[in-house]
Amino acid sequence: MDKALQSRIVDALRQISAHDLQVLAEEMACVRFPNRFMTSTLVRAGRNAESQTTKGWPDAYVITGKELVDGIEATRDKQNWEGHLANDVKKAVDPAHPNLSGYFFVGGYPSTSPAPETIRNWTTRIAEASSIDHRKVHIFIGDDLVQELMQERYARIRQHLLGIAAAPTCFHMLGPNPVEDPRLGLFQPSKEEFEQGLVAPPAVLNDVMADLATFGYSHVRGYGAAGKTTLAQLVARTPTYRQLPSWYLDIAPLESEISLLALTELVDFSGEGVLFVIDNVHIDEGIATRVFHHWEKFGRSLGSKLLLLGRLQTTDPDALVRQVLGFSERGSKR
Repeated sequence: MDKALQSRIVDALRQISAHDLQVLAEEMACVRFPNRFMTSTLVRAGRNAESQTTKGWPDAYVITGKELVDGIEATRDKQNWEGHLANDVKKAVDPAHPNLSGYFFVGGYPSTSPAPETIRNWTTRIAEASSIDHRKVHIFIGDDLVQELMQERYARIRQHLLGIAAAPTCFHMLGPNPVEDPRLGLFQPSKEEFEQGLVAPPAVLNDVMADLATFGYSHVRGYGAAGKTTLAQLVARTPTYRQLPSWYLDIAPLESEISLLALTELVDFSGEGVLFVIDNVHIDEGIATRVFHHWEKFGRSLGSKLLLLGRLQTTDPDALVRQVLGFSERGSKR
């Protein structure tokens, strides 16, 4: 167990605001259960754009049927979190409120550590009140929340909501701060342009997303300054990947060798839906082969995805083109 990480999560949860805890609960639900909370519009009823909590129940939810929602609730109340759950049980059977098809609850104060039996009892009460399978009810209180947040799939949430930066040595996170290439200067999109949706996605983006969903990886080639790195940043910002860590590694500075540490991090930071981007694979096809086989052997089974980027070696009418990897029979080519 990483005691240092555990301690930092505890400290951050002691200081988190009610608004940010609600955001944390929403993003945790999306990461933990993407098929439940990312396939439909997530309604955020319990907070507003001014970072204030508002009245509404559930705090956030996706509509799953007529008067039926999969709900997300959160509280910072260390003294009366059971009272919050008791009120939710009442609301679950109140005709004035929607019915629940699922329930995800976060109690954020880390010093509260209820016994497992207590959590099981509340899970049963909510499930029975809502007439749903108990497996659709998830309650994270205190230490259980801390242990959940220590998992690597929450690295982006830890970084952006708790201020705990993930620290791989070779990879760095794709996200709010774009990858900058000093050779491109003003020709590369800025953070503001990404955030305002002003970066036009290339046609190949949909093909890459399909590759990642179908094969778990995609291989893209393009001319210099054709937009390969921008493509990777757009993939990382899609609804599929923006809630999860996306890790970027440029192998150009590594010259002829990929370090053992980079391969280790490819596994250590893997998780369901986590994206790894390896840039400039054309410099040494042997490196690309080694990375791919290492990911295929260890990372794929952990649910991570792999995007390989490199220069085109032959003339092609397209600026960006997907290619079949020479060391794999899978993949596709336009």
